Amino acid sequence: MEELIKYIEAKNIKNQAWMAKDPVNRITGIISTDPSHWEAYGITTVEQYKHYMVKESYIELYKSIHGIKPTWLDFNKMTIEEMNSEMDSWSAMLDEQAAATKKDIARLCAEYHCTEDDLKRWDVI
Repeated sequence: MEELIKYIEAKNIKNQAWMAKDPVNRITGIISTDPSHWEAYGITTVEQYKHYMVKESYIELYKSIHGIKPTWLDFNKMTIEEMNSEMDSWSAMLDEQAAATKKDIARLCAEYHCTEDDLKRWDVI
C-alpha cells in the first residue's frame, strides 16, 4: 500500500507541474492519497490502481460514444493493454469521423456560399 500512495503522490506532483505550465488552459484534479479510500475499492497495489484508472477511462469513453456504460463486461478479465488498444481504435474512428465532418462542412460552405456559422444558425450542423 505504501508503494501505491507514493506512486499517487508522485502523479499528483507531476499533474500539478503540468497544470502550472499553462494554468489558463490546463486543469487537473488531485488524486486521493488516503489508503482507506483505495482499500474500499479493493486497490492496494500500483498495478491494480493503473488497471482501475484505465477501466474508468474505458467506461467513460464507451459511454460518450454509445450512450451507455458497458456494465456487462468483466473488466477483471481485460488487461490494460487490451483496454488501451480498444480505446485507441475508438479514438482513430472518432478522428476519422471528425475529419469527414469537417470535409462535409467545407463542401456545404462552398456549395451554398456560406460560412460554418451560417450552417449552425440554419441548424444544418
